[in-house]
Amino acid sequence: MYEIVAPRQPRESRAKAARTFSGTAPAPPSGIVNDSKTLPGTLLGVGAESRSASPDGGIWRRTPPGMKALLAKLTVEQWRAIDAQYIDRSLPGGRAAVVLLTVALSLALQRYFGKPGFIAGVDGARELFASWPQPGLYPHLYWALFKLLSYFVLPALCIKLVLRENIGDYGLGKKTSRGAWLLYFGMLALVIPMAYGASFTDGFVRTYPKYREAADSLWGLLAWELAYGSQFFLLEFFLRGFMIFALARHVGALSIFIMVVPYAMMHYSKPPAECFGSILAGIALGTIALRTRSIYGGVFVHCGVAWSMDLFSLWQQGKLQRLLEAGGG
Repeated sequence: MYEIVAPRQPRESRAKAARTFSGTAPAPPSGIVNDSKTLPGTLLGVGAESRSASPDGGIWRRTPPGMKALLAKLTVEQWRAIDAQYIDRSLPGGRAAVVLLTVALSLALQRYFGKPGFIAGVDGARELFASWPQPGLYPHLYWALFKLLSYFVLPALCIKLVLRENIGDYGLGKKTSRGAWLLYFGMLALVIPMAYGASFTDGFVRTYPKYREAADSLWGLLAWELAYGSQFFLLEFFLRGFMIFALARHVGALSIFIMVVPYAMMHYSKPPAECFGSILAGIALGTIALRTRSIYGGVFVHCGVAWSMDLFSLWQQGKLQRLLEAGGG
């Protein structure tokens, strides 16, 4: 299902440095094999030894064997393969600490200096924007542009100056396989109908689009959606590129779950269903990103869902119909 990527050649003392969630130190594998008998222990401890010690009863034991095999293949086996593929260093030390500090600094900068209200409050900015068409658009463009600094430039500096590695190795250089693209399309096919159903709720309509005057003109809508989509590329690089690829060298698949914490917190202002859904989405997108060494599929899913949600909301409000009837404005 996933593209199998052979791990890099063992580095100095990789066999001693490699650690799995079961606490063993396996010899470096020559390739990624989705075989529970040959892969190291897992994040959840679902190795052969733990299966034999599992207590009787429970939902998992009553699950049909075929369903259990499918769930294991999509989750546990992938996380075990990630452990085998990425862990080549000792437990987190100074470099991992710098990565997490960079994450914290980037999030804080975006929170206090990257919001539309910040630039709108700068002396002279509001007057300047008022002299241009659609003055409410520019603070939102600033919000998207600021993420170039907080979500890309700062992590890139950390990769080059601290980790001393190639930025392209952090999810930017690998082409996504056909099997992974099928998963991404499947995610879209699952989420977009759910988003359409949610668009009938007041909370959804009040939340989207973030730029409330998006449908005042066609060029304004296009400018907003282009900026909106661009910041999703920056977000994916920050979370599913920089953060998990840097930490996976030390803690393997656990990096995915570390990443999910700030990702879920970014959704606190969203409707509850979207916030809880971001936890599952973050795990899925992080797993596929590490297995394929690419963030591009995540960008595709994010943009597809976000653009659809904006259009659904505008349609429910009748604004999209009025824009089309007016010929774009």
